[in-house]
Amino acid sequence: MRKEIEYHSLFLPKKINPSDITQNTIGYASYTKDDSDLVTNIISIALANSIFENFAALGVFSILGYMSLQSGTAVADLVTQGTGLVFIAYPTVFNVLGQWAYVLGPVFFLTVYLAGLTSILSTIEPLSFSIQNKFGLTRSKTMTILCIVGAVVSNPADMNATSLS
Repeated sequence: MRKEIEYHSLFLPKKINPSDITQNTIGYASYTKDDSDLVTNIISIALANSIFENFAALGVFSILGYMSLQSGTAVADLVTQGTGLVFIAYPTVFNVLGQWAYVLGPVFFLTVYLAGLTSILSTIEPLSFSIQNKFGLTRSKTMTILCIVGAVVSNPADMNATSLS
């Protein structure tokens, strides 16, 4: 027998099972098999992510050190945070690599694109999951609505960004 508890939220149903709280926390749980080991999967993903981030950080700081040495500029003055690190530091390395740059450059920027795409998906998935549960919509209707709202909201922001540059 499954117990139900009261849970008040804008998008989640009023009564949910305690075992479903974990699944609601991870929106992707609805896409896994019932016998999946979520704890092991989460630990594996977190560990792989941490290793990749540390490897990327070592690469970025090595590149910045090289750029600083070549230009005689302090590391703090080379690049600002964020996109400057990706679009300034890494192309500097690709310029040094010679013929390998023609292979590694596109592969690198493809992975940057895929990282952005998966970030968008991981951001929108919990919202989609909650709307589906609250209003009983299908996944395709929910995603269509979210994409339309996203396009409408992002167009004025894009226009302001391009007019400022």
